[in-house]
Amino acid sequence: MTDTDDDALDPYLTVQEIAKLLKVHEWTVREWVKRRDLKAFRLGDAAGLRIRRSDFLRFRDVRFTDLEPAKIGKSSPGEVITTEETNS
Repeated sequence: MTDTDDDALDPYLTVQEIAKLLKVHEWTVREWVKRRDLKAFRLGDAAGLRIRRSDFLRFRDVRFTDLEPAKIGKSSPGEVITTEETNS
């Protein structure tokens, strides 16, 4: 399996997407990355930080045990679908 195959199976999320999912400010997510609580990759200056979906899910499961699981990236890589959207 190549790196490209890995990326398709485990898409990247943005800081903004994670902040929205967890209902926190973007700077909170950036602080978690800075403290190395949440693993992230820098994709050039303009692209900013990206977090693998699997790393986010692991972090969420440990830090936010009271949240209802979200279906993340099921339609296309990077797209976030919450359980509210799937019930309509």
